Amino acid sequence: MIIKFSMIVADSSRSRVYLKILADNQLLPSWILFMQNNNKISNIGGLDEQFLNQESFDPLWPEVDFNLNESMIDIFSRLKIPYSICNTTDINNTYLVEKLKDSEFKIVIYSGYGGGILRDEILNLDKKFLHIHGGYLPKYKGSTTNYYSLLEEDYIAASAIFLNSKIDCGPIIYREKFKPPKNKINIDHIYDSVVRARVLINAIKIISEKGISFFKEIKQEEKPYYIIHPLLKHIAIIKKSS
Repeated sequence: MIIKFSMIVADSSRSRVYLKILADNQLLPSWILFMQNNNKISNIGGLDEQFLNQESFDPLWPEVDFNLNESMIDIFSRLKIPYSICNTTDINNTYLVEKLKDSEFKIVIYSGYGGGILRDEILNLDKKFLHIHGGYLPKYKGSTTNYYSLLEEDYIAASAIFLNSKIDCGPIIYREKFKPPKNKINIDHIYDSVVRARVLINAIKIISEKGISFFKEIKQEEKPYYIIHPLLKHIAIIKKSS
């Protein structure tokens, strides 16, 4: 039996990809807390339908077939998911914390805005925050790590963890490596999100089978990577796969 879970979502390409692939696998959340940003346009990267239609022909990436321009509210309504709106981009916002505290769901999938660090007020709630890191943990901790793994080992990856107070150091639930796509120019908005969603699906199934208490903290000595230099990022994108 699949566990019931909720989600925290930002107005982002990653959230759209998550919901699309969750829907494809009939694993929709029971409730969503939407971090609505009223100060700027959605961070969808300016991708258009022509690009998506071209990409959808790659048989290794069948998930790349969706509309990034559909509004989050329209997605929730189309999928019939109950939701609440919190007008903030701050994951530690007091109102947001109270809404989470009042919710019944113990598992919360985190798809908030980048760079947000959960503070004790949230971490001390009686909940587990499931985050999918874009990189193979514990080796590739930190930021933009899939570009480093492309340069060093020619793969991209994702790892499912329960968040704790340290960066990318929570219990690892599931992780997987993937052969990079032929067109790596849109890894940030498309392929990084797709591999995270693939790992998310497996993580939900594993947690449902094993239970929350099965996953324990492990010591992770590796130092984190930092945001990759634009030149190195360009080299990673144009590098031919073996």
